[in-house]
Amino acid sequence: MTVDDYKHIRSIKNNNIENEGQLKNIQRQIESNRKMLFELRKEKMLTGVEDKLYQFEKQQYEQELVRIKFTN
Repeated sequence: MTVDDYKHIRSIKNNNIENEGQLKNIQRQIESNRKMLFELRKEKMLTGVEDKLYQFEKQQYEQELVRIKFTN
């Protein structure tokens, strides 16, 4: 193997490490948004949150999930 081959392999490994970090971050964001949606639904059932407020907040969390999914 040449020096360039080793540089290329190291570059690929660095990219994989970076991609794994980005993937973990995306997974945390998705998990957080799903948890917030769950908490919002639970709060609506327990306290009778106004429907307009519930729909607005729900839409915001759902849009964020779509944004995360399609931008990454």
